[in-house]
Amino acid sequence: SDALRAMGFDVIVAPATRGWGDSMGIPHNSVHLPNCRAGARKGREAGLGACVTSWAVRHSHPLVNLPGAFAAAQGFGTSESDDPAAVVRAFTEHRFGVALPEFAEALRLAEGRVPWCESREMKAPEAAAGAVQAWLAQVDGQAGGRDEVIARVEETAAGLARAEAVFADLRPRAREHADDFDYWLEGVRHTRLCATFDLALLRGRLPAEAPALRQQLAARRAETRRLFGTTFPAASTREEEAVRYAFHAAVLDSAGAPGGQPCG
Repeated sequence: SDALRAMGFDVIVAPATRGWGDSMGIPHNSVHLPNCRAGARKGREAGLGACVTSWAVRHSHPLVNLPGAFAAAQGFGTSESDDPAAVVRAFTEHRFGVALPEFAEALRLAEGRVPWCESREMKAPEAAAGAVQAWLAQVDGQAGGRDEVIARVEETAAGLARAEAVFADLRPRAREHADDFDYWLEGVRHTRLCATFDLALLRGRLPAEAPALRQQLAARRAETRRLFGTTFPAASTREEEAVRYAFHAAVLDSAGAPGGQPCG
């Protein structure tokens, strides 16, 4: 912004609440919150203001993008603490009517990413089986191989499970907007499903675990359809459901196809 202003341009700073590379369901808040806060402050001090943006179409529900937008609003103030935990605590007081300090740790754990949980990875479900096979071959060729990736996915999955438990515990404590937690839970459960899917692939157990994975996929589809259907048009809800689940469904179909090459 300083360089553009030095060239004579007026500047509006545009920090983002989510971006390319975030998991499908939850923003990477440890990046976006300080970015939104600092961007808004820079816009206030040296520009025409700030426009909070999102660079991942939609995918995560807009309600889970609110912490970033709140951090940007705080960036226009002058007295609030820059401590990320304090920013999140202030958000909970503003949104839920009560301080929920545990929310900050839940945000950090919920942003955990595993393979095949990002929208950019799942744009072509018709090529899903081949993409997964190529990924497994790449993993096998790396130092540490599958064991190292399995360990990372397991660690992330444990953090996601903890985030889900905290969100579920905080929901009844909210005095206002308690329903927001349903969208946080939906997002983190989606990433947990991706982790379970990854572990079945990495362990070569996808055909054996396919029936259980199909049940989980159906449950997550129903949850997404119900929650997004309350705020999105019907066509957008169908699109969201497809983007979230068509890739994994295609891989499961290939694993069970007669004469097919099961992934794993």
